[in-house]
Amino acid sequence: MKYFLIPLLIIFQFCCRQQESNNAEKSTGKNGKIIKSINDDELKRIINNRNGKILLVNVWATWCKPCVKEFPDIVKITGEYENKKMDFLSLNVDFGKHADSLVADFLSRQNNPGFMVYIVPEKKTEQVIELLNKNWDGSIPATFIYDSTGEQKSFLLGSQDYIAFKKSIENILNRKI
Repeated sequence: MKYFLIPLLIIFQFCCRQQESNNAEKSTGKNGKIIKSINDDELKRIINNRNGKILLVNVWATWCKPCVKEFPDIVKITGEYENKKMDFLSLNVDFGKHADSLVADFLSRQNNPGFMVYIVPEKKTEQVIELLNKNWDGSIPATFIYDSTGEQKSFLLGSQDYIAFKKSIENILNRKI
């Protein structure tokens, strides 16, 4: 009996280590772009420290059909503007113990976009909503665009397309501050 348990324990340990390895890969994403969580202080720092660049913040979830629909346009617009004095921040609001893997799987199907994706912890949602826009009810998708000083200049609620994103970005880029 004792000799029978040893191989089972070895197999069990191997499986557990393999699962931990897979979970670690998913929680960071295949390209290292997913950050496990963000708090309101970190988000505030990102918004306020603009270094002369404008910032597009998109809030979305994998279960939200309008979010999923607009995501390719977010990827396209970020690719077009990534070297033009602009930063991009993606805030995911999937909740639960499988949020990391849901987001990682979704991003891998999107060819791992080249911008940071932060997962907002459920207990921090209200603080993030308050920080992004006091008049926002938390509906998603939602996109916020800040000028180079960290002042919000555009708030797009609901599914948008490439043209709407481009128009909002160009309006901000062309303003004299």
